Amino acid sequence: MKLILSRILIAGLGMILSSLVAEERMVVRFVDPDKTVLTEFNETDYDIAAFKPGEFLDLVVSKSQYEELLTRGFHITVTQTEDQLRQNLGDVRDLYGYRNYDELLEDLQEIELQYPDICKLYDIGNTRGKEYSMEGNSYYNDYNHEIWAMKVSDNVEEEEDEPSVFYMAEHHAREPISLEVNMYVLNHIISNYGSDPTIT
Repeated sequence: MKLILSRILIAGLGMILSSLVAEERMVVRFVDPDKTVLTEFNETDYDIAAFKPGEFLDLVVSKSQYEELLTRGFHITVTQTEDQLRQNLGDVRDLYGYRNYDELLEDLQEIELQYPDICKLYDIGNTRGKEYSMEGNSYYNDYNHEIWAMKVSDNVEEEEDEPSVFYMAEHHAREPISLEVNMYVLNHIISNYGSDPTIT
């Protein structure tokens, strides 16, 4: 009886653990998607990897999502598996000469400390890497990051009814120049805040 219970327990535990492991993901391509396809995948919770009007739509999907799309009759091709993505990334995570995530966060925290009257740093959400990591996909553990926003204002703790400007960077992976441009603009603004009337 103990042997039977042990086997049932082990089988049940195996089923639970296998359901907790996140599915491998892949990039699939719709060639020349029509408006129906674009509307559906823009309004759902699919991860859009790339889109070129009149040419293609790439989605990041799990294996079960891929099979569901095929069952629904979509003509899609797998352009990269998760293993291929890993091989393409290799061991290099950071691009030489540009800030990495930790350096960026350290710089933003330092700016907030140096300019507390006009700068406030906010954690505004999770990256996809963090979401995948939290789902159990251990490959993304190194990409377990938050999304940060820096508010610059003469009344940084208040929400005011006044014009504002939004700068965004790093919304595409491995495009670090956008971050460097934003950091240049941020440093220019805070360095001249209060002394340059066009900035203040």
